[in-house]
Amino acid sequence: ENYTPHMESFWLNEMKKGNASPRHTHYTKHFSGCFYVDMPNKAPGIKFYSPVSRIDKPTIDVRQHGTFNSTMWEFLPEEGQLYMWESWIEHEVVPTDFEGVRRTAAFDIMLKRNRATFF
Repeated sequence: ENYTPHMESFWLNEMKKGNASPRHTHYTKHFSGCFYVDMPNKAPGIKFYSPVSRIDKPTIDVRQHGTFNSTMWEFLPEEGQLYMWESWIEHEVVPTDFEGVRRTAAFDIMLKRNRATFF
């Protein structure tokens, strides 16, 4: 109740075979999201990178990566799904060989503090 979400930006994406969206963040926003309109067979999903992957110091050796210790997570959304994440999280879409057009609607959201009411 102290904050109101505001859509700061909205754009439509069409990706064809070989197109990509390089690794990036939307660091000046609070939340980002993507609605998957068309996901042809073999179209690329989205990869998210853990902020731990930015640390240059070696960490404990990992024998097997899992949900809680991976530095990257890849998801293959289905048509009609909505993904949202904190905007500072790095993400990318890698080029893939597929037929058709991958269509998404993406957006960024900012949380605006509501004015305090004093009685």
